[in-house]
Amino acid sequence: MYYEMGRYYGGDIEGKFWFGIQSSDDVSNLVSCEEIQHLIWVGCGCLLEHADLIDMKKKCNDSCGDLCCHVYCKDCYESYEEHKQTINDEHGWEEGDEVYDDDNSISYAITADEHLEELKTSLHNIELQLPEELVQKYRYLENDEKIVCATHFNVITNEYLDTLFHSEDEKKKYYTLIARYQLGLQIKYVLVKDGDCNIHCEL
Repeated sequence: MYYEMGRYYGGDIEGKFWFGIQSSDDVSNLVSCEEIQHLIWVGCGCLLEHADLIDMKKKCNDSCGDLCCHVYCKDCYESYEEHKQTINDEHGWEEGDEVYDDDNSISYAITADEHLEELKTSLHNIELQLPEELVQKYRYLENDEKIVCATHFNVITNEYLDTLFHSEDEKKKYYTLIARYQLGLQIKYVLVKDGDCNIHCEL
């Protein structure tokens, strides 16, 4: 499959986005779900939601300035100074540095109540565009618990897809749909089974 050098996704499902085919926010093409943007605490590596950072900064006194002493990983450090000192010891510290950095990832919190019917509609619309032979092949895979890992789809090989699609334009069009369809089937399985599906996507 087109996985070489791809970006990973993990959480309740896992796999690799198709390189040159599939964007990291492809979940948004399946369901109307808000992207959760992440930051990462330097030093400990804990994740921080961008919205939480804004809330933390809102609670601070104006006297804090740019380097707010209230913004640090409270799960790992007793104070901003302790967090900053750890970073300095491990990486070095320059005035103006932050104790957090971009994580280059987004997450989705998808629920059956809000998104399952919309997801089913999206999958059905994709099925109408794919060859029936290919859709039937997926029907043998979609109810297996192994579907939570994208390697479960390895029976849909590049060699097999080459027998269905021939020109480069045709491949580009259909491979985008197939990659999205596989991702959607993974999400659907978890939603039906557990009621919610949380996904962390590399950018």
